Amino acid sequence: MDPLELGQAIRDELALNPEIKSEIDVDIDGDVIRLTGVVTSSQERHLAEKIARRLGAEKIDNDITLESREVSSRDLPGAVTKALDDAGLSGIAGVEKVIDGVVYLSGHAYSALEAEEAIRAASKTAGVRDVVSKITLLPEAVADDATLVNDIEQAISAAGLHVENISASARDGLVHLEGIAWGANDRQLAETAAKSVPGVRGVVNRLRAPSEPLSEDERVTWDVLRRLERAAINAVNISIVVSAGTAFLDGTVDSERQRDEAGAIALATPGVERLENNLSVAA
Repeated sequence: MDPLELGQAIRDELALNPEIKSEIDVDIDGDVIRLTGVVTSSQERHLAEKIARRLGAEKIDNDITLESREVSSRDLPGAVTKALDDAGLSGIAGVEKVIDGVVYLSGHAYSALEAEEAIRAASKTAGVRDVVSKITLLPEAVADDATLVNDIEQAISAAGLHVENISASARDGLVHLEGIAWGANDRQLAETAAKSVPGVRGVVNRLRAPSEPLSEDERVTWDVLRRLERAAINAVNISIVVSAGTAFLDGTVDSERQRDEAGAIALATPGVERLENNLSVAA
């Protein structure tokens, strides 16, 4: 994606995101994406940058500023505590201290997602310039890496994503996701699903979009998936792998008709020369 297309994609995503309440400008300077504007919370500022990075921006100048609001340092801890309580997160995190508008949170969580939710709630509080998290995982949430990978794959599958296109690895609770995110939101959905698993300390999201360079097999796999979706066949429970001209279909469908139709669509896809249709009809 060239810089102009990337800039427009970021503008569109910012405009559609319900958590972005303020107007944020996106400018392109060579290969640098510059974000400017005035927002009401540090959460908006961080979210705008996160969106830009998720869409592919590598070099970002985040010049977004916070709207000045009169909140005394004495009142800020109470305001953040109330925000955590309102979000149902008071049992996970608490305010350790506040220094010049920077809130330090401490506590224990079951997963990285719980910790993120606490940071998000604190960041939305008026007067908060930034949040430093000292939230750690509960000892009972810590799991071995093999168990984490298995739980993450199940969470990704439950989110309606194709596990065969996403590989997960873990080391000491830090998870790496690699592979292809087929749908527009699949990259973020996979990251959220992984972060929700108890014992995950953090996620390094290296999933790439289909718009990035694909191998021939990946391109044909993507084409088969999209053709199934256009035919209104629910591919959530279908595993699609194309290798050296052979399309392998595994999983379940709702009827024999869907099984036959899915096979016919896959075989008619350019690049598919042979078919192994192992789909079964769900009981």
